[in-house]
Amino acid sequence: MSFVAIVLIKRAFGTQIISVWIQTTIINFPMAFFWQLFAAGPLVRKIFGKMYK
Repeated sequence: MSFVAIVLIKRAFGTQIISVWIQTTIINFPMAFFWQLFAAGPLVRKIFGKMYK
């Protein structure tokens, strides 16, 4: 997802694409981690738990 954001939003092409991608990944990691841990993960487990008993 970070790579897509770099290409579409930041328009980083060429020699700096790897460094910009690493920076964006590090900046996005805390938000993505806690979103997955506290919001998306439990919601998906609940939905799949009801679908596949």
